Amino acid sequence: LSSKRFQEKYLNILSKDAILHLKTDSDNLFNYTKEVILDLDSKILFETVNLDASNYPIKIKSEFEERFSKKGIKTKFIMWRY
Repeated sequence: LSSKRFQEKYLNILSKDAILHLKTDSDNLFNYTKEVILDLDSKILFETVNLDASNYPIKIKSEFEERFSKKGIKTKFIMWRY
C-alpha cells in the first residue's frame, strides 16, 4: 500500500490537503515508504522510529503494537502530504 504505484493512485483520489499516516513495526516498510515519499517530492510532516518516546500527541496502541512493544520492537510512524 505504500508502493510508488499506490502513492500515485492516492494522488488522484485524495484532496490536495490530505495527510497520510503510516504506523508500522517493520523497519523495512518504514524505510521503503519514506524513500517512496521522498521520490515523489512529498512533504514529510512528522516522523519517528520510536512512537512511544516521541512528542506525537496521539498514542493509541493496537493489540499488535502492545505485543511487539513487550518484545522491544519499536513502532515507527510517518505522516506526509503530497
